[in-house]
Amino acid sequence: MSRNTKIYLIENCYDDFNKVYIGKTINKSRKNDHKRKYGSNINFEILEEIEGVDRNLWKPRESYWINYYMNLGFEVLNKQINGGSGVGFHTDETKNKIKKWKRENRNPRLREDVEAKKKEIIKLYKEGKGPHILGKQFSCHPDVIKRILRENNVKFRTPSESQQCRKGEIRRKDLYDRLPEIELLYLQGKKYSELGRMFNTSDVQIKNILNK
Repeated sequence: MSRNTKIYLIENCYDDFNKVYIGKTINKSRKNDHKRKYGSNINFEILEEIEGVDRNLWKPRESYWINYYMNLGFEVLNKQINGGSGVGFHTDETKNKIKKWKRENRNPRLREDVEAKKKEIIKLYKEGKGPHILGKQFSCHPDVIKRILRENNVKFRTPSESQQCRKGEIRRKDLYDRLPEIELLYLQGKKYSELGRMFNTSDVQIKNILNK
């Protein structure tokens, strides 16, 4: 039986939403392992699943996600910017250069476009909408929403609090009941984000269900 490699994201490391870790695993989940290291309040999310365990296939994708979150302004705790393990620690000088590059190379159009709506975003988040739903509403990545909330000192909800707020979303059990319909639409070319909008849930939820 062939095994697949999963690239995953750990958020809220050490109870700091700015700290994240990108990893890979061939197991179902390593969430409990990382709870012992980064704290019990972490969020665990599968970003991508790759067929097989060939290093030449998964390492470029792990590197992609590490750089992706670094460019969004998160403090990525990986010791190697290119993924994997071994040498490749960032010195303080390198970290400062990375931070400077990120400050100077932000996308002004994207920042100005979303920044103009930050009061509305904060208000809707406090009313119960999550980053994935707000990302779809404002046509940006959920991590952009998280950055705005973090920059404006908005306290993030715990996973249990988020679950309480997601009353309007379709539950995973209900999505499994509609899995044949979702699979058919996916095979017809619908993207995760499109399916998320159609079924009133996040693209990550759709991706996880299809991968399973």
